[in-house]
Amino acid sequence: MDPASGEPADEGELVFTTLHREAMPLVRYRSGDRARRADCHCWLPFRSIQLLGRTDDMIVAGDMNLYGQVIAGRVAQVPQATGRVELVLDKVELTDRLQLRVEGAGVDPSAVRQTLYDAYPETPVNIRAGNLILEIETGVDLGDQIKSLTIVDRRVRS
Repeated sequence: MDPASGEPADEGELVFTTLHREAMPLVRYRSGDRARRADCHCWLPFRSIQLLGRTDDMIVAGDMNLYGQVIAGRVAQVPQATGRVELVLDKVELTDRLQLRVEGAGVDPSAVRQTLYDAYPETPVNIRAGNLILEIETGVDLGDQIKSLTIVDRRVRS
């Protein structure tokens, strides 16, 4: 649910809670799973939940929840990309900066940017509003990475 509007959200963390807000103690269990509502493929007129992955690789940057595996999976489909991606987060003054480093000779940075925008349509709005700085570097050598995705968060937490 979108906490601001109370409407169902497109995607988010699956959380189990009590059914009623009044006269019951609030019990909330965060599952750690990313999910979205989906139509049930059974004969019942219910909506079901489609699990999308874990929130372990969730990054909060520029007032958005970004998922490393979602970004890596989309970027891997860009022509010439090898599938290895490094996400580096830091701050420039008070603004989050996301450096998206993509391995592959001849990878078009604008194609990578568009892929990110397709996955997270609110990204351009956050960039224009000054909430996020996005830098894309292609053609880097990430051969020393064991996994296809590395997330480096250099922001200082207080």
